[in-house]
Amino acid sequence: MNDTGKQGLDLYTTLIEAGEPLAPDELFERSGLRAEEQPESVETFYQALDANVREGLIDVTRQDQPDASFIQLRAAALKGSESAEVAQVAASPITLWDM
Repeated sequence: MNDTGKQGLDLYTTLIEAGEPLAPDELFERSGLRAEEQPESVETFYQALDANVREGLIDVTRQDQPDASFIQLRAAALKGSESAEVAQVAASPITLWDM
């Protein structure tokens, strides 16, 4: 089992379900974590995010602009022109009965 599974966060699936790139704070919220109630959840989130990035599940894009920098997180299956529908199919397990 990978580090993400040990921590109980499935950030990749959360991004797939979103169907679009998310900022880190949006992904944090959608993953069900609350920093106010569980301060340690911030560290847990970034550890899981780092593990997903290292595994190639999540791509990080940074856009530098004169007044700010923006970071977008994207599920690897949503790269390019693939639609959310294709990503959803990719996230669904395939069994022998599906063939």
